[in-house]
Amino acid sequence: MKLPLFLSVCLVALLGSPLQSNAQTGKNLDIRLVGPWILFTDSNFKVGNDNVTVLILMSPGMDNIPEEDQHAPPTFGNGDGDWVTPAGVYCVTFDGVCAPKNANGSLNSGPYPNSYPLAVKVPGNWKWFNPTPEQAKATYLILPMPDSVSNEGEWPVEFAPASDYGNYPTPHGYSYSGTPLHSIGLHLHYTSLTPSKLDFVQCGSMTNDNSSSCTKAHNPYPLDNTGTLSIVMKAPDNDDPCDPHVRAAYREMLLLLDDTSLDPPLPANQNVNQQIAFIDPAVDVNQSGPVFDGDTTTELDCRGIDDPPYTSLVGLNEEKKSGEQGSSEAMPRMEMANILAPLNEISKAVNRISESGRESLRIHDPYLILPIQRSLLSDRNLYPSISQMAVLSRLFRQSMKAIRKQEVRHTDPALLSLLKSEIQFVSIYDQTTKGAKDCLAVIMTAN
Repeated sequence: MKLPLFLSVCLVALLGSPLQSNAQTGKNLDIRLVGPWILFTDSNFKVGNDNVTVLILMSPGMDNIPEEDQHAPPTFGNGDGDWVTPAGVYCVTFDGVCAPKNANGSLNSGPYPNSYPLAVKVPGNWKWFNPTPEQAKATYLILPMPDSVSNEGEWPVEFAPASDYGNYPTPHGYSYSGTPLHSIGLHLHYTSLTPSKLDFVQCGSMTNDNSSSCTKAHNPYPLDNTGTLSIVMKAPDNDDPCDPHVRAAYREMLLLLDDTSLDPPLPANQNVNQQIAFIDPAVDVNQSGPVFDGDTTTELDCRGIDDPPYTSLVGLNEEKKSGEQGSSEAMPRMEMANILAPLNEISKAVNRISESGRESLRIHDPYLILPIQRSLLSDRNLYPSISQMAVLSRLFRQSMKAIRKQEVRHTDPALLSLLKSEIQFVSIYDQTTKGAKDCLAVIMTAN
């Protein structure tokens, strides 16, 4: 069987070899950081025999909260790119090097206006790589230190040591933490380190604070330094002005640093961040300044979301249908094997229909493209890119339409079931990159 030349060319262009590079050696880099990230400066990270100061990005797993409030897993891209899944430790490489030293590294604002991430504490003897239950669900990225940082944006936020539930509309101890505005996204600026290629490698068990286990290659096509690298999480499809996903992520961020309960009855040794245990983002900003739920007459009762606490709503997740995935902790690694195995079964089912003589297979039937994808996809070897997954999602949906035209008469039911499952699997990833808003959670710095 042969595909028309124009179709073959289109598919190879979409799914085949990388395009000619636009990377430029010796150029600056900005990293756009959006989502519920905690930044920690590790000055004792070992690279070989050297101590190198690195920036650790941490984001908690979301499996303790309802799926509708879970943000999407992080993407690593410059237009195209990859997902950082599953949960675990990864090292961002500059020209293939994990954690290159930046003698001028700093989280200061430098020539930019001041940024205001929320300062949070860590317990004594805390280590970011300890395998606690909360840390085992989290995603970590090891980055070289930037030369300076600036805001993606800022938003007014108040905090309280206890929930305001039941006290609405009387405020219950909510106040600013140092400043009215906090960073909802950061830009990391690199001027001393000027890579031409960017990638990330997966690290093994982090029993020590070093790069020795960060060796598992991600894919054979690192990204070009085109000026900006985005490490971004998308918000759930929820336009609630109370920002429940921001409130939920905030609690999980604090518990990632200290898993001592934030809810009453409080233990004698309270969580190190108990004084800012609850967050209340402003619902509006008008000419008079920020408007918080406790101030407004609209009776949104946003603070009521916090109690009962999200941790008590974990039972809602039991209502998920089998196979549904949401958070970066729950989503599987998108490896070629996860796509190729079902494609083999789909190919067999198509062949069964053809061999039985029940249908005259035509070259323009979209589902005949599917077996061809196996050879095209193998070019990337390990992991598909964001753009490849978008193409596959469309092809699978086209295939389902074509197969359903024959369903009533003689299509193999097993083929429909398998293809439907594959569409759902691929769509998880496709939906996290297009048509979704950025997760504008407050950025934290841990000390």
